Amino acid sequence: MVSLKSILAGAALAASAMAAQSAPVLQIDGAGKLAGALGVTIGANTYNVAFVDGLCAAVYSGCDEASDFLFQTQADANAASQAIIAQVLETAAGALFDAQPDMTVGCSDQNYCWLVTHFWQANSGPRNMNVLNQVASNSLGGPYFDPDASIRADLTYAVWTRADNTVPTPGTLALAGLGLGLAAFMSRRRTAA
Repeated sequence: MVSLKSILAGAALAASAMAAQSAPVLQIDGAGKLAGALGVTIGANTYNVAFVDGLCAAVYSGCDEASDFLFQTQADANAASQAIIAQVLETAAGALFDAQPDMTVGCSDQNYCWLVTHFWQANSGPRNMNVLNQVASNSLGGPYFDPDASIRADLTYAVWTRADNTVPTPGTLALAGLGLGLAAFMSRRRTAA
């Protein structure tokens, strides 16, 4: 007979396994360089980020109006920059790229690399918040505007897109599993009685 205790233990184990799987997946290009990450969470939303070298105008459909950018406030761009540090660079999987900034697409400087997240600032136009991936430590900078990443060895654009947020979060899946388990338990209890 299935006990309530075993159902709860199973649900807790499933929740912890799903939480471990929800970490962002680093994207590595053919040369072994960090090209971005899938499944970066910022607040309640999930995003993908790609590191792209080039002109802002080419990367962002003109780089000249608010709709060109996913983030519309400095606070949102700052949160995205912090997510790069916490969920991409300062993880076990990101340790190599954190220790070797030139192992990131668009960066060839061995000591540091600016990972630039753009946003639109009313009355000023495009601006960016930056993550300084530096061998010794990481930090945030900005707001500035860098119109051309291709001419700098120490700068690449962090281009963000929304991920498919229809995938349930691990907590939601755990609650659904717990609910189904409890329903099965109650059904068996009624049948046995």
